Amino acid sequence: MKKLLPIVAVLLFVGCSTSHHKIKTPKIGTSMQNPKSINTLASNEQRFFINYINQVRAKGAVCSPATTPLNYNSFLEKAAFEHSKDMALNSKLTHNGSGTNSDIARKMPGVGSNFFERILFFGYPAKTYDLVGEDITHIKNIKDKRESFKKAIEMFLSEPIHCKILMKPRFKDVGVGYYTTKDGYYWTVDFGETK
Repeated sequence: MKKLLPIVAVLLFVGCSTSHHKIKTPKIGTSMQNPKSINTLASNEQRFFINYINQVRAKGAVCSPATTPLNYNSFLEKAAFEHSKDMALNSKLTHNGSGTNSDIARKMPGVGSNFFERILFFGYPAKTYDLVGEDITHIKNIKDKRESFKKAIEMFLSEPIHCKILMKPRFKDVGVGYYTTKDGYYWTVDFGETK
């Protein structure tokens, strides 16, 4: 028994020490520059949304010439989802949070969050207000999620302010969030750049 104790102790030490070394996590809010990262970190759904946005950006639009692709960012996705949910639960299409319990990033009860505060709250480290952007819409009477998303992008492109946000070359990261209601989908697309 005395001979086994040192062997067990060595095995425990080796087992614990090797479990930490090969795990690499990206810094919070950093862009995922490698396309393989996008494919491994984003769901199939997010990949569809982001690829569709990137196709639009590659073609150019009335408001902007063709520009660079965006990278998936889970912090922006979370901020976008939570805002879509807040809008849906309160039946309001607005960039300002409701200030209710469904506005998780609210300053205090009754005081709603703005999109910059939400994006920071959910972990995206933009340094200034102009390094983030948000497009929102409510698409009614289209049950197919992908078709609803395409319609949302079409609407963004038809409105000069939303189009400029969607096509802004400065942005590097994106997250798409939606919430389903009986009459359609609330969509939020959050954009960012950390420099």
